[in-house]
Amino acid sequence: MSGLRKSLRLRTTSLVAAGAATVFLLTTAASSQADPAPKQEPAAVAADELNTDYLINDVLPGQSGGGRGVSVQWITPSGRNPYKEWDWIEIKKGGADGKRVTWEWACPKNDCDAVGSTLVAMTPQRGQKYTAVYWSNGGRVTNGTRRATFEFWA
Repeated sequence: MSGLRKSLRLRTTSLVAAGAATVFLLTTAASSQADPAPKQEPAAVAADELNTDYLINDVLPGQSGGGRGVSVQWITPSGRNPYKEWDWIEIKKGGADGKRVTWEWACPKNDCDAVGSTLVAMTPQRGQKYTAVYWSNGGRVTNGTRRATFEFWA
């Protein structure tokens, strides 16, 4: 294996389509000091195949413009606009069936994509368990459909 070494490469593939996203691929390749052998490029992934479900990645302490609370990081299906679909984030005390503490629109302005972060104003009590809930298609009257939950402790 003299002259060979493993290297990690971060390659960016841009997709050209409506609502296209940038995909980062981390690949491991063996190379030598001489010209490397030709490599086969991975097949492009269509933007609507990147993510087909809802997810809350994390809930962290957050602040913006003097407001404090928790920052809820979320992902929705590729191509979805949470603003147009009336999606919202709810914070409950305890589990997913607990009492509502507060809520906020997932995207309060029409400039969101399928991935984002929402600052929900609240003052959590230290040591208390909370649950963030992502609701889709909420509208003004109905609760919508519960899509994702994430438990966290203050």
